[in-house]
Amino acid sequence: MRCTSARMYGAMLGASAFPDLSKFDYIEVMANRELIEQIKQLPPEAQQEAADFVDYLSNKYLQKDAFTSKKSILNSPFRGMWKDRQDMKDSTKWGSNIRKSRFAK
Repeated sequence: MRCTSARMYGAMLGASAFPDLSKFDYIEVMANRELIEQIKQLPPEAQQEAADFVDYLSNKYLQKDAFTSKKSILNSPFRGMWKDRQDMKDSTKWGSNIRKSRFAK
């Protein structure tokens, strides 16, 4: 039997399954469970699409702008990404060579 609303789903389980929740919290828990069950019934590629969409919404609404939030550069995933490149051991020389090759007349 497939539930179409949080209230129906909650009625099937019974409120006694969540004695510490208020009526509104209980309905929210049931709605979340129903959503999870619906996602589980989707094919794997649709589940991935749903996960990607939730990630997009999280980035859009929940995370602060990268330029306004205070984050340490030491925790950046880009830190050390060129550590194994021999041509970048001296970054000043590397930058100078790049500019010379691109802007030389």
